[in-house]
Amino acid sequence: PELMQYGEGYLPNDRRHQIKAYGFLELTSEWGIGANVLLASGRPRSCLGYEPNPGATGSPGYRNQTYYCLGTDRTKDELHTRGSIGRLPWDNRLDMSISYKPSAVKGLQFKVDIFNLLDQQTVQNVTEGYNVRSGGRVANNYESPISLTAPRSVKLTASYDYKF
Repeated sequence: PELMQYGEGYLPNDRRHQIKAYGFLELTSEWGIGANVLLASGRPRSCLGYEPNPGATGSPGYRNQTYYCLGTDRTKDELHTRGSIGRLPWDNRLDMSISYKPSAVKGLQFKVDIFNLLDQQTVQNVTEGYNVRSGGRVANNYESPISLTAPRSVKLTASYDYKF
């Protein structure tokens, strides 16, 4: 039962706002450009702390997997609803592509895709373990980033698509 106390709330992938847009434009019969934009609000953060009275209800206790942590007066831990500690920053991404189809060779295409063009590495996930024992100190890695948005990358493609 301790594990479920204050377990209601925002799940880790609750993003309140997401805007996605994409498009492709043929500049000439040989050249084309495309773009993909993603704007997504940050994910909710939770805090998992040590159960102050493990096993009080007859269960074996769940150690630091309950929602006890971050007491307002900082002298004792309190229960906090899942996802109520705040939100991570917005994720903003711009991907671009350029394609070239030479008219001299029908079916041949060269393409360059650039992912995360602006190279914005946003924190996607953080460590939510607040402490490791009752009355213990805050864990060294509490709220340290676990994953970031992938850095800028480039994909080069050459294809030949000729219909016989």
